Amino acid sequence: MKHITIGYLSTMYHTSHLLRAGQHLQKKLTRAPAWVLFPTGPAMVEAFAAGTIDIGYIGLPPAMMAIGKGVPVICIAGGHMEGTAMIAAGHYQSFDDLKSSGEVLKQFNGKRLGSPTRGSIHDVIIRNLIEEQGTPIGIENYPWADLIPEAIDAREIDGAVGTPALAVLGKRAYGTAMVIPPHELWPFNPSYGIVVRQELLAEKALLGDFLKVHEMACNLIK
Repeated sequence: MKHITIGYLSTMYHTSHLLRAGQHLQKKLTRAPAWVLFPTGPAMVEAFAAGTIDIGYIGLPPAMMAIGKGVPVICIAGGHMEGTAMIAAGHYQSFDDLKSSGEVLKQFNGKRLGSPTRGSIHDVIIRNLIEEQGTPIGIENYPWADLIPEAIDAREIDGAVGTPALAVLGKRAYGTAMVIPPHELWPFNPSYGIVVRQELLAEKALLGDFLKVHEMACNLIK
């Protein structure tokens, strides 16, 4: 039986981790799943373009860029609305203190912020905000988001954007704090989607079963 290859990210609140750990997907699908870990969405786009994966947990900006470049993929479902948070070392004032994302950013004039790979949803959000505010802030992109809190601790960067899970890791392991919450960067941010190769649309039963198990895992996370 041919496997169905699923690309996933290290983001801990994606349903991929629950589905990999349990047997629900294996029991439900007619084709056994083979899981492949990717550092970022843009790297997954390259795999879709090469035809080496069938389904992917991928941020919407990389998916849109892939479609724009002619990669034959389509988004069939949303993932969650956790969004993007901005973190920094504890001596910076937060949105709660200043009541404005622009005022928070002013504290980083002439400094550098970390972000996951160029073109990721977090990168798009922070670059857009910097452009809107006209603040002279540099962006350092990291191939693995997990490296970002350590980079703050090592003073390579002064703050960063990423998932709420990254903010929790930063706080617990490195003493960083959330300076702009997700709902102030992009309210109801769709964050990521379930993207598939277009030719896989012919296997409606397979995709329907996958989405049912994905929804079950979403409800379990909630």
